[in-house]
Amino acid sequence: MDATHRDLAGRVAAAEAGVAGLRERYGEGAAAPVAADVEEAEDRLVFAGSAVGEARTAVEAGENSRAAVYIRAAEGAVGQAGTLLESVDRRAAELGEAARKLPAALTETETDLADAGGLLEGTAEGASTADLRGRIARAEAVLADVRGAMAAGPYDPVDALRRVEEADAALDEALAGARDQERGEAKARSSSIRRCSPPGPRSGRRP
Repeated sequence: MDATHRDLAGRVAAAEAGVAGLRERYGEGAAAPVAADVEEAEDRLVFAGSAVGEARTAVEAGENSRAAVYIRAAEGAVGQAGTLLESVDRRAAELGEAARKLPAALTETETDLADAGGLLEGTAEGASTADLRGRIARAEAVLADVRGAMAAGPYDPVDALRRVEEADAALDEALAGARDQERGEAKARSSSIRRCSPPGPRSGRRP
């Protein structure tokens, strides 16, 4: 127990340095979810140390059952502290992965925007395009905002990736609907043309 407690106490300093690094690289908002975890881990370790002290006092007084209660409480607190400290590493990995994925997500959304623009140009006059235009505008705004944040300095790549993926998913949905509508209208026009076309000359038999 004492060795585990000392090990975790040493990890607190490393976790605090890790949170500081996340703040510097990604900004306060990106580090905030785990900054509180480190503080809570410190509190858990303080509680564990106090519980161990109470357990020793109980043992010296011959109150072994009471000592066991304190030891179990200390073990639980140490386990909680370990889980809380691990959250810093998990958050760092999550942010790093999002930062790696973001450029590809931006490129994909830009490609979909180009496809959407081409689809609008080829849309028949009078066809409803309000939904597609609205989602194009939203995706363009998100891309501009995210690129601006990336250029300005520390930013949260997890939040940025989420916003880009949501905007792209909405754009994909509108594109699919517009393409289905376009195919349906083309099919209807083709059927109408066939119905309106005059029949060809019949080849009759000679008497």
